[in-house]
Amino acid sequence: MSNSMIISTREKISFGLGDFASNLSWQTTMMFLAFYFTDIYGISAAAVGTIFLVSRMVDAVTDPVLGYITDRTKTRWGSYRPYILFMAIPFGIMSYIPYSAPTFADNHKEMFALFSYLILIIGFTAINIPYSSLGNVITSDNKSRVSMQGYRFSMTAAAGLLISLSVAPLAAYLGGDDVVKGYRGAMVVMGGIATVFFLLCFMGVKERIKVSPDKELNIKSAIKSIFNNKPLLLLTVTMLLTNMMGAVKFGGAMYYVKHYLNQESMAYMFLGAMMLGGVFGALCAGKANQYLNKCHLYASCCFLQGIACLSVTFWSIDSSIYLFILSQFAFGFFFQMMLVPQFSLISDYVDEHSKKTGERYDGLAVSGCIFVMKTGGAIGGAIMGWILAMSGYNGTGENTDTAINTIGMLYGFYPTLLLFILTAVIYFLLPDFKGKAEKDGNLNPVTSN
Repeated sequence: MSNSMIISTREKISFGLGDFASNLSWQTTMMFLAFYFTDIYGISAAAVGTIFLVSRMVDAVTDPVLGYITDRTKTRWGSYRPYILFMAIPFGIMSYIPYSAPTFADNHKEMFALFSYLILIIGFTAINIPYSSLGNVITSDNKSRVSMQGYRFSMTAAAGLLISLSVAPLAAYLGGDDVVKGYRGAMVVMGGIATVFFLLCFMGVKERIKVSPDKELNIKSAIKSIFNNKPLLLLTVTMLLTNMMGAVKFGGAMYYVKHYLNQESMAYMFLGAMMLGGVFGALCAGKANQYLNKCHLYASCCFLQGIACLSVTFWSIDSSIYLFILSQFAFGFFFQMMLVPQFSLISDYVDEHSKKTGERYDGLAVSGCIFVMKTGGAIGGAIMGWILAMSGYNGTGENTDTAINTIGMLYGFYPTLLLFILTAVIYFLLPDFKGKAEKDGNLNPVTSN
């Protein structure tokens, strides 16, 4: 492997800043937007669930189209970096829009929520697909890829930590008794920070692998080629399930803390513990990959997340708060560690397919995976909203014991079930690799069956 493919710590950090910026918006959406729509803006939980699901119909078109376009973009900055440069400011503005409802929207709240959320996810697509594709073309060195993704997802968790510790207090400080005004102000701040960090990412990284496939594919044949990449397809199935789980776990946290634990004032501590665990988990992924190959590390992280979620189902409202904080930390640790092999495997599967066929489609492959992930998040969010509605949940009033117990089950049992299913699928079905990262920089895939 050429030394030019072994990248510096500075470049790894610069790459990670892109996901820090992206997640200042996206994790705020995951953790607060459903809660904001139901408990502050006053939309029913069923409507929110439907809004999240319907938005995926737009993504079904925009994600693969943008992935295809970025693969064929040729500029002096590369194929993917220009999108980060030119979308940095618009994305910061789009992050604010779902919280910006004008007075005339009061009689059409559901419609405003739908269209404002669509604007946000289109902006997210336009900058995050090129950013995620960028990880495939910075280096082909296996150890550097794993390490780079570790830095990336530690930054993701750091963004989540900042959000969990600052958004609610910042909203209270900026808005006082006007909660809506407070959240608007908080999102202006987060959008501004995201813009700056995207620009730092653009300036700090370099595209080294040229996207010049031996076979030029039109979008129809490119999508067909992806469907012929069976390892990549199976990986997308696992991504769908992880994001169905994550949508309920992260989106349900505020509901669980406010209504089940009756500890809304300590929400920043509970969310912060999850995100702090994530920072350490992502940073430890590279070390763990020295002892477990990527697929086994992926499966192990899912299993240990399941244990952390299962522990919550055995606790009553009066159980020790410190045990709950510990389970939050453990879940965050293994969730972010899981993302490192998950995203690194995309690059491996695209590389291997390119060797066999001469077809390379980094942007389209990543866009397909991200579309599946967002679809999983939408399905999970819709399921959460619909189940809350069926339980009689009332975001602006008193709730019955049935609704509160349903929140407890959604936060504990539902993620546990999905995570144990995932563990079996990944361990027994996902294609594996010979050796560990430290022993072989050019791992050759073999199927596990």
